[in-house]
Amino acid sequence: MPGAEDDLALAVRMAEEGGRIALRLFCRDPQWRCKADHTPVSEADLAVDARLKAMLKDARPEDGWHSEESVDADVGTRRRVWLVDPLDGTRGFLKGDPAFSVVVALIEDGRPLVAAIHAPALDGGKTWAAAQGCGATLNGAPIQVGERAELAGARVIGPACIGDSGRWRKPWPEVRRRKLPSLALRLAHVATGDDDVLIALGAKHPWDIAAGDLMVREAGGVVSDATGARLRFDATGGTVAGLVAANAALHGQALALVKGKKAL
Repeated sequence: MPGAEDDLALAVRMAEEGGRIALRLFCRDPQWRCKADHTPVSEADLAVDARLKAMLKDARPEDGWHSEESVDADVGTRRRVWLVDPLDGTRGFLKGDPAFSVVVALIEDGRPLVAAIHAPALDGGKTWAAAQGCGATLNGAPIQVGERAELAGARVIGPACIGDSGRWRKPWPEVRRRKLPSLALRLAHVATGDDDVLIALGAKHPWDIAAGDLMVREAGGVVSDATGARLRFDATGGTVAGLVAANAALHGQALALVKGKKAL
């Protein structure tokens, strides 16, 4: 069985190869359509998906595959499964926003073992990588979550309703809120300390968050669902109920507020 170093190298190769394909179609008016769930899928999503699946089946024929666009019929029987989002941030990609990414994670028994997130259009290309127990890196340099201890004034990537006091039993303090179209990149920014807290409400798919979950935790942070439970990923595609990611001090403060969100 391949070791973590080999698996991580494969994850990085896959993510960066996907990035090269996506870049060839970026800002070139790629064809796209709406899927049954009303989210867009472009020819870039499908081209990356096909290439990465072929790479995986050539390198790890015994492993399972589950991406946003395709899934092995027997994925539920595989112990090791690769969760892939061939293009995270498709809506932004179609509008010319460079904050999209190719996301690759290997899970075993519901936990991520290795992960890579590649943003080919940001600053000449950025690659986040992590392996369980080995730390996380950005373009080969070690990364760590930020050290901020107070939520007031923190940089928060989250929904606009954070600023709506009527939606929370206890209002949020004044924070610096911003948005990113790629959920994986939001987690990556927490891992590097560029942002302090990530809040994502509603159901989230495992291919969007498994890589970022490992990235944040290997960078010293904490990731949970909206109830505070550690994430566990369903290879067959079951969703996660919300997301809170931050360093340990801020995670507790943010989670307490998220738990107090009013049901409207």
